[in-house]
Amino acid sequence: MLIHPRSYTLARFADGELTREKQKRVAAHLAACLRCRATVASVRALGDAARASAPPAAGDALWARIAARRASGERMLPPADAREASRGSLMRKAAATAAAVAMILIIAVAGIEGVVAASQRGGLSFTPAHPLPGKTLSVRYRPITELSGARELELRARFIRGRELLWYSLYGDLEGATVARLMRDADGTFSGSFVLPDSASYALLSVATMTGDSVDTNSRLLWDLVASQADGRVSFIGLRAQAFRPRGNPAGGGRAKAAADRMVALYPDSAQSWAMQAEREGSSRIPHWLSVFSQREKRFGMLDSVLTARPSVSAPEMAAMISFAWLIEEPEAAAHWRARLLAEHPQDLLAIRERGAAEWKQHRELATDALATLDREWATQQDEEIAQYGQMVANAAGDSASLAAWTERSARLGGYFAVEFSTARVVGRAAAAGLRARYRELIADSTPTRSLLATRDEDRGRRRADAARTLMALGRQLAAVGDTASARDTLALASDLARGMCGGAFVDSIRIQTLRSFGDSAEATRLASAPRPTGKCGRDWRLH
Repeated sequence: MLIHPRSYTLARFADGELTREKQKRVAAHLAACLRCRATVASVRALGDAARASAPPAAGDALWARIAARRASGERMLPPADAREASRGSLMRKAAATAAAVAMILIIAVAGIEGVVAASQRGGLSFTPAHPLPGKTLSVRYRPITELSGARELELRARFIRGRELLWYSLYGDLEGATVARLMRDADGTFSGSFVLPDSASYALLSVATMTGDSVDTNSRLLWDLVASQADGRVSFIGLRAQAFRPRGNPAGGGRAKAAADRMVALYPDSAQSWAMQAEREGSSRIPHWLSVFSQREKRFGMLDSVLTARPSVSAPEMAAMISFAWLIEEPEAAAHWRARLLAEHPQDLLAIRERGAAEWKQHRELATDALATLDREWATQQDEEIAQYGQMVANAAGDSASLAAWTERSARLGGYFAVEFSTARVVGRAAAAGLRARYRELIADSTPTRSLLATRDEDRGRRRADAARTLMALGRQLAAVGDTASARDTLALASDLARGMCGGAFVDSIRIQTLRSFGDSAEATRLASAPRPTGKCGRDWRLH
């Protein structure tokens, strides 16, 4: 049985107010829980509706009171310092205007190349706008000011393949690799081209300098690209990915809502289209919310009748019906479609997500088949979510060998979930050593991928923080099961990685406590008295 986050936590997740680590933990839960996903969708939709509602107009009584007070001679004058501030503001505006005119004259006289192309907001466009997988597309980039002086830039991308969309593909650190070099043109813009990989349906992109010291993330929304299908329509998986993307501001919410509406227009017979539109619905104002809810109930009834009459229904359509049923607060309907999903598609990845630990313990034969399914999925694409589910199923089924294998796979991706399921008691020294070796590689900056949202230095710091956090958890688990040698080595590495970072002192304190529990008071005292550099705290490094 899944342990659900509190409503308050889900609301904070919807608003992007959780710490980075808690955000990842809740996202991991949402990947397996359609009910909580529906709650998050409802919170976001309500927020969108509130933001879309016009502010209340001033009533006639208020205007009457204002007119009466003015008629009586009452006036409100700003304080003297406010008038001075206003006067200073006017002077600054005048100076800024003069400076702008001077800059225009300098540009006109000197003919500085590319200044016109630079702006505070970059622009990225593709030709064709919706390419077919396997085809070449042209790219043009209008740089932000920070990137305008470069002669060459790199285009970085993360691709979503033509398969059932996985949660971690669009959340988390969004690691990507360089796909093209963009060369500066005479007008100051940059251009290049690349081949959209076969079976790729969707891409997220950012632009960075060749050294990685500056990156344009499009105000952290990133740019996206939706591919076309052979029938000429925009890719269904691509549109679903675009609608599925987290929305941190009104621009992102509008793009997600438009993608969901386009899914309905192009694929009206799919339950996934209507369920996604219901999740992203936010344009209606609050007074009309009940009518919107009523329309959803009618649409769900129509879809339920159509799908029930079909001889077979795909797993994604069933999962969409479960989500849709929770959105309209129909738990019995959700339970009906969940039962069908588990009965008719027991080894589909969506069914694996639906089952809780109790079900895997009760049905060991299903767990064995599920692990085989996850092995096949892993061979297709190595994804952190697949690794997480492999760990969950193996741990619930008590399969130590599979749990060790999936733990190492998770570690290859740098996932914190490598140690989420108390794996130390079954992983053993060999696997623990493999984890430590893998994290040494992760921080060596030898990987071709990094976060699309971070500079090279920021990404290196993130990797170090993630590795230190994970190794600290693993070290504590190794100590709990009595593997003192592995625990010492693991906590020492975690301490070294965290040195000079916010949270480094916390890692050291855990290491010192562990050494004392082993009876090594001398080494604990030495570490406690050693000077430690401190680091500036930020959202990306919170251990407690």
